[in-house]
Amino acid sequence: MVTRQIVGAALFVTLVATSQPAGKGAPMKPTATAGAPATSVLLTEVPWVGFYQGSKKGNPEDHPLPSVMRALMEYTGSDLGLPGFVDQRGKWRWSACALFHGVTGSGFAFNWKQPYGEGHLGRGLVHSYDRAFVAAGLSRQMLLRSPFAATHDHAGRVSDDAVEYRRLIVQSIRDRRLPVIAIGVIGPEEPCLISGFQDEGEVIVGWNFFLDEARKDPRVSFDAEGRFVMRDWFRDTHAIAVPGAPLAPPPDRRDLRVQALRQNLALLCNCGSDDAPFGSAAYQAWIEYLLAPIPDPVAADPRQIKPLHAKHNEPVGELAERRAYAASFLEHAVKELPAVAKELQRARYCHQAMHDILWR
Repeated sequence: MVTRQIVGAALFVTLVATSQPAGKGAPMKPTATAGAPATSVLLTEVPWVGFYQGSKKGNPEDHPLPSVMRALMEYTGSDLGLPGFVDQRGKWRWSACALFHGVTGSGFAFNWKQPYGEGHLGRGLVHSYDRAFVAAGLSRQMLLRSPFAATHDHAGRVSDDAVEYRRLIVQSIRDRRLPVIAIGVIGPEEPCLISGFQDEGEVIVGWNFFLDEARKDPRVSFDAEGRFVMRDWFRDTHAIAVPGAPLAPPPDRRDLRVQALRQNLALLCNCGSDDAPFGSAAYQAWIEYLLAPIPDPVAADPRQIKPLHAKHNEPVGELAERRAYAASFLEHAVKELPAVAKELQRARYCHQAMHDILWR
């Protein structure tokens, strides 16, 4: 039912004209300061990113790509055309995360057997970065290692030269005062935010979602603020995305929403495979798991029940967060696409209801 409603809404939206110009956000005003000497620079005001640690750190942000894009735009001073940036940063943060969950597909995805990460995007992962930077109103340069490029759709540059990666990172941070997004470095193929370097890039500094995995890594230490400091980082780096100049003209917000709805419709209709069920197939696999009889050995030993519960509990929170941001993305779409407001409101209600049911 939920899938049919969002499918209907998205199909209807694709027929809408998208000529309304985009709103303009605040100009880019990096305020970070750099340490000396020039061979070591740290952009100290790049915001923290990481898995949710309670309301003191802001709204839940457990999906790295939307989170690092939000942090990048917060650092540059861009309001993304969303209300609340200056007077109510918390409200803006939620809406910014919702925007990036929508344009990257993170808010509309679901993979039952691997709920975390963006594995549902498959070879199209790099395109999510493209859409995220367009939504941010920024150009970007993306450089991929050859093994990573071989498993992803990417028509841009490929290089395995560590010197070139160091050069691009140093130039962005030292000369343009902009952090760099890197895929990998620590943990799985997920993005982190490089906000500084030492020794001309031999060492990088930044924020990463998977710092717990680095505690025993001799290459990694931590500064007083909790940023990772890592030598020999290139070994586990799959790609970097270097922010560029603002797009001219800026993206059309209505067109952005329509394109995102088209792509998310495709995500919802993609059932994946038996090994990785997506969309409606993921819900069916989850239902079958919950209804399956408990094996006799497990029933005889209650201690073995806990892992079965965990396999259910983990996607509950994961999917709840995705659907909450999807609902907010659709709520903004209602305002920008009034011709289909009724259909989008129904889709928003369905996604919010999914969150609420999971939360209960």
